[in-house]
Amino acid sequence: MKKPLTKIIKGKTVEVGFDHNVRVALDKFSEALEAKKLADKAKEEAEEVLRLALGDAEFATISGQKAFKMMQVIMDRPDLKKLQEEFPEVYKAVAVDGSYEFIRAIN
Repeated sequence: MKKPLTKIIKGKTVEVGFDHNVRVALDKFSEALEAKKLADKAKEEAEEVLRLALGDAEFATISGQKAFKMMQVIMDRPDLKKLQEEFPEVYKAVAVDGSYEFIRAIN
């Protein structure tokens, strides 16, 4: 069962600067986001090297042992925008709530 969204009051602000735990958590949160960005960039750069090494092969070996391979995921997805425009009743009937929450650091 999906967790309901927190009820928030638009425009409401709360001062949390006096709470040491919140300040520490925000610092950790921001540091983790930055670390993730760096990790994603490093992964992207490494993947580029591995793709070049693979060429058109499916598998790559190191000392005769399979080390990595190319994976392909083939997906057919419905064009939801087109479905909503051309068949709004069907779109409403099959729409699933995709709402979610997340924290975004502002500074």
